[in-house]
Amino acid sequence: MSLIAALKARLDREAFFPGVLSFFLSPYFITRHHLVKAIRELAPRIGGAVLDFGCGSKPYESLFAHAERYVGVDVEVSGHDHSTSRVDYFYEGNRLPFDDATFDSIVSFEVFEHVAELEVMVAELARVARPGANLLVTTPFVFPEHEVPFDFRRLTRYGLQDILEGNGFEIILFRPTTGSILAVAQLFNHVVFREISPNFTLARILAHFLLALPATILPYLLHFLLPGRSSLYVNSAILARKRGAAEAA
Repeated sequence: MSLIAALKARLDREAFFPGVLSFFLSPYFITRHHLVKAIRELAPRIGGAVLDFGCGSKPYESLFAHAERYVGVDVEVSGHDHSTSRVDYFYEGNRLPFDDATFDSIVSFEVFEHVAELEVMVAELARVARPGANLLVTTPFVFPEHEVPFDFRRLTRYGLQDILEGNGFEIILFRPTTGSILAVAQLFNHVVFREISPNFTLARILAHFLLALPATILPYLLHFLLPGRSSLYVNSAILARKRGAAEAA
């Protein structure tokens, strides 16, 4: 195996839990690092019978120590293949293959942007959730198109709140994964890697070290020196709770 192939294989293994090598070579270190950090911090709120909606390979299952059962559901036709997926149930249309009030918790990571009729499916998630069940969702806000043509939307925190609260949930916590400085740095890295040097070659590695890496280190320094909330962020992480029958009435 060549050096380039070995580096790419290692980066593929670090896709969801990025390490030191990803910091130096991955165009999406900022996105992935802060995403898993947010999920890890909120994971203790998820337990019991857990449904992973749009589960794919269930990359974050290991973070949910309080899960008694972890069930994955997905669509068969989407913007990615299922060669590495760990799907327990496939569904078609807008109906999940579960009875009412089946799950104590629901999680969904980077999926809402790919759901054509999102409000219908959020109502369906509320149907299969027990009263008081927690819902943990992450979705991109500042991020390029991906898994095309199944990429339908970017939602602000207020758009997510409107959809969730309109379909049986109440917001407990909203957390942007980054601020403006790191969001801009992530977009710059995307341009360097995907627009200027799309193939994983020595030229792309050199482009990263000369352009993207300095443009990542400096933003991190500024991010720690100038913390605070921001209206520009890479991903949203939302924790919500299904309202009980009395609350919904």
